[in-house]
Amino acid sequence: MITKIADLLNELRIAEAERINDQQINHTTTIGDMYEGLTTSVLERAIPKQANLRIVSGFAESNSGVRSGQIDCMLVSGSGKQLPYSKASVWNIRDVIAVIEVKKTLFSAQVETAYDQLRQFLDLHWNDFQDSPPGELDIGPALQAYSLITGLEPPPHSEAGKLPFHLEMLYRTLVVEQVSPVRIIFGYGGFKSEASLREGFVDFLASHAKQQGFGGSALPALIVCGQFSLVKLDGFPFTCPMQSNRWLIYGSSHQNPLYFLLELIWTRLSHRFTMPDWFMSDLTLGKLSPVLSGQAVQRGGLSGWEYWTHSPKLALPGEEPEPAGWQPVAISEFGLHVFTQLCARESLPEVPEYTGATEQEKEEFQNLIDARIMGYSADKLVLLTNCAMCVVAPDGNTYIGENDTGRLSAWLEKTFLS
Repeated sequence: MITKIADLLNELRIAEAERINDQQINHTTTIGDMYEGLTTSVLERAIPKQANLRIVSGFAESNSGVRSGQIDCMLVSGSGKQLPYSKASVWNIRDVIAVIEVKKTLFSAQVETAYDQLRQFLDLHWNDFQDSPPGELDIGPALQAYSLITGLEPPPHSEAGKLPFHLEMLYRTLVVEQVSPVRIIFGYGGFKSEASLREGFVDFLASHAKQQGFGGSALPALIVCGQFSLVKLDGFPFTCPMQSNRWLIYGSSHQNPLYFLLELIWTRLSHRFTMPDWFMSDLTLGKLSPVLSGQAVQRGGLSGWEYWTHSPKLALPGEEPEPAGWQPVAISEFGLHVFTQLCARESLPEVPEYTGATEQEKEEFQNLIDARIMGYSADKLVLLTNCAMCVVAPDGNTYIGENDTGRLSAWLEKTFLS
């Protein structure tokens, strides 16, 4: 369903962008207003009507009265203040859900400008958050993201300082990601290929090496240029298992960029509002190629983020395979035994009875680890899911999957009942 909605909105975006180009307007401000208006129009069609949400332009204001720079598009809730004789308005920064910087063309100079604007917005939001904490905060989504990325059971927030430095910084980064507005750079043109967008962003980061403000939490959630995207894999919702203590921060794609935008925004809305069942149980998985990995490090009394780039072979437009669909893990009696014992005892020792005595059992155990059904807490095996379920399907096989959003139920219905 989400793919169908994204495809319809993308067709509208492309058609209306062509309409704007046909106007042959050369006035920079007018052109900017037209593209911001188009982005607003597309987003207004994508947000749930019952949630009292709006797409506005203007400023965000902290509780101490400090204002952000002017923002092209903000997804907001609550009520704001209209500025006299202007379309711009001012909203409390706590009511801002997403921030979008819109560019007609996106090259390195525009990435720099948009990044600075979003980084300053993040700084203002985080300063406001620390100055007047909202009281008890449910960081469940951040903890789940931590489990999905690391394969480890997350400690409570009060004990995060006991983690190794690279894991502590990842943990704190994911908390910042959860409580901060989604930050997006949306360009309608510019870089001519997925490869050139990747290269341009990596060069941008390299030009700011050893400077503050370019760590994991400061990086935008999504950068779009035409049909090409860089997507942050922070677990909200996109993620990838950590390799060699390195967090895969960005993946790239030339899949419909509005699919990624909708997933990012609707996932954030799901933390605040009740979302449609079809979204919470959607089976679509995005297809991404690795771009940038990172790890928080301490050296010589200094701390920061170290980055590594990836150079995979990219599929040409039109040749990329269809995105895979989500599916649970098929298990044997061995996997069922491990799962039932974990449900009964909460943790298990790392012994062959549970990690596998044969090659087939070891492979099945690794499948459960890779799917983040279970993981590690120190030297113990634990469940990492919120609501894992084990089912015997009509094909006679046994499956385990996360069903906290109804995904396993949706997969059973699609696979065996549709």
